[in-house]
Amino acid sequence: MHYGKVTATASAGRCRECPVSHLSICAAAGEQAFASFSSRARLAGFRAGETIVPQGEEAGHGGIIVEGAVKIVCITEAGAAYVLQVLQPGEWVGPVFPERPGVAWEAASDVMLCWIALPALETLMQMEPKLSRALLASVTRQLKAQWDWAVLLRSGGTLGRIASWLLREVEGAGAGQGNCSEGAVVVIDLRRRDLASLLDMTVETLCRGLSQLEQRQAIVMLTPKQAAVSNMGVLQQIANGERGAGEGKAAKRVLRSNNSHIVTQSPSAIGEAFFRGA
Repeated sequence: MHYGKVTATASAGRCRECPVSHLSICAAAGEQAFASFSSRARLAGFRAGETIVPQGEEAGHGGIIVEGAVKIVCITEAGAAYVLQVLQPGEWVGPVFPERPGVAWEAASDVMLCWIALPALETLMQMEPKLSRALLASVTRQLKAQWDWAVLLRSGGTLGRIASWLLREVEGAGAGQGNCSEGAVVVIDLRRRDLASLLDMTVETLCRGLSQLEQRQAIVMLTPKQAAVSNMGVLQQIANGERGAGEGKAAKRVLRSNNSHIVTQSPSAIGEAFFRGA
């Protein structure tokens, strides 16, 4: 079974330099458990679109996202694929015990994982109770996030779902920096059909929704893959389903991404480019 390419052995020195060591189970597990996990883990890379843990097959590995994003996908008997959740750096990928999961974990972008064999993880959890508690807390947070998302899908319209997703991305990016302000840039690194599936809508509806948010001055599409929040209050009103979300004009400002230039295309041109997958 193909589980990606092992690129390096995890080690205490390498793990101390890990960009997600303060977010993942390692931070809560303590120094001793941290060292034990490091000695058994490996770094594995997956290309965007690769299956990390297949649905319905016995899983042999699990791990922590170091770089990139992973999507949890359910594939029906008819062959339809539904994106249920997107996991970010620091979160756990795959089951905790060897089993045949009812979902698949796939690379939503190029991904680097801190990868461990599940039998070794099970033995380690018996030896290190702190690691067991940390892992349980991690998967519980992911489950709660999935519950919250299920409620949102049932309670909001299409525009509200797009706005809510943008707000969550802003909050997630700013959590470690204390920055959830206007001008924040959301990088849309999911493929358009994956994002549409996550939001339970068609690609066409997603593109129209982004254009409507721009028309209401809640966001500015800097590029087809980058949305800057121009009015946080309006975006929150739309996400909450309040009326009058279009009221209150955002002060004009220059919005600049850390890694892109200002794009002067019209909203319709950007929407068309996003739809084409540019």
